[in-house]
Amino acid sequence: MWYAGVVESPFEAAATGRAMAKGRSLSQFQETFPDEASCAAFLLERRWPNGFVCPRCGERRAAALKSRAHTYECLACKRQTSVIAGTAMHRSKLPLTAWFWAAHLMATHSNGMSARQLEDQLGVAYKTAWLLTQKLRRSMVDPDREPLEGVVEFDQTEIPFREGDMHSSSLAMRAKSSSSALLK
Repeated sequence: MWYAGVVESPFEAAATGRAMAKGRSLSQFQETFPDEASCAAFLLERRWPNGFVCPRCGERRAAALKSRAHTYECLACKRQTSVIAGTAMHRSKLPLTAWFWAAHLMATHSNGMSARQLEDQLGVAYKTAWLLTQKLRRSMVDPDREPLEGVVEFDQTEIPFREGDMHSSSLAMRAKSSSSALLK
């Protein structure tokens, strides 16, 4: 899981010597992140584990702004930096608790989470839920992943079609197909 100071990947676990954490139950998640302040504190710790560092000048002294949520101002150069700047949550009006809840649901739901399901769970508009799922899915992708190649096996894939669109020889091939595909 991605919270409570845990390691994200087996590679990072090996590098740091820490073990990967197991998934948390809903009640554990709610105890860890009950409000905006706990979510912001988590993001602050993840972004600056050794304390605030200004992205412009490198100064370590900052003041928390009361007028802007989750934003710090460097005391040397006056640059204002938010804990959500540069993340999927950047410029979002949605509360951090909703973002964290959505990320938890998407990470722990075994079959994935659709925007419609997220809409029901969070009580937000479908458009908001759709944008949340898109941003969270994009942020969960490993940028260093390798494309699949060779023979790739998978379980029960259904490709819907209309019988009128296929030639009779294609229908015969479809009947003989197996659950593997060759990717180039």
